[in-house]
Amino acid sequence: MTTKKINEADWRLYLDKFSAGLDGRRAEVKIVSPKLGSQVQAEWIRLWGLAYDPKDNVLEVALEGLDHLIQTPVELYVQEGRTGIESLSVRDGEGNQHIIQLRLPVIL
Repeated sequence: MTTKKINEADWRLYLDKFSAGLDGRRAEVKIVSPKLGSQVQAEWIRLWGLAYDPKDNVLEVALEGLDHLIQTPVELYVQEGRTGIESLSVRDGEGNQHIIQLRLPVIL
């Protein structure tokens, strides 16, 4: 498995391409906070897409019935396995890690 950092200038385009390949895949969203520990925000529900708005500096994770917003994202990493992207990890300005784990990998 390979972890790759995505440059902030590329976030918008990268997430658009990633979202186009989702095809109704299910995801789990976990938040790991230095203050609160680890919490599951969503368990294996449909992931519609991810989008970055540079004007408001917000990364949106659109899931079936849930819109998870990550304020002031500072880093975006993807984990790629042999068959595609398996997870994404976003660190926000408060040091929280937002981990989006896919049930099935996405091929870009």
